[in-house]
Amino acid sequence: MQTRDFVHVEDVAEAFYKAMVGNVIGVYNIGSGKPVRIIDLAHMIRGIVGDKVKIKYAPPRKGDIKHSYACIEKAKKELKWKPRRKLKEELKKMLMLMRKQ
Repeated sequence: MQTRDFVHVEDVAEAFYKAMVGNVIGVYNIGSGKPVRIIDLAHMIRGIVGDKVKIKYAPPRKGDIKHSYACIEKAKKELKWKPRRKLKEELKKMLMLMRKQ
């Protein structure tokens, strides 16, 4: 039931760019702002590549954070930035590219 915040690298690059050209000085959380359960991510991947993918359950690793996602309100307000790419769509693109290799 652990959660993580997944954001596309191009969205991160856009946030950096906006901070640079806006000559903004500060600390900003850059992420999707949405928690995604790891099990949901696994099912999403399985839905894209097929049932041949087996989901392996394991106990949490020592020191692992149970829930982690970014509050991106400051970046939205001050940088006029928000992530544009959707996790499922980008996973689909990446996994399809990997299949072709």
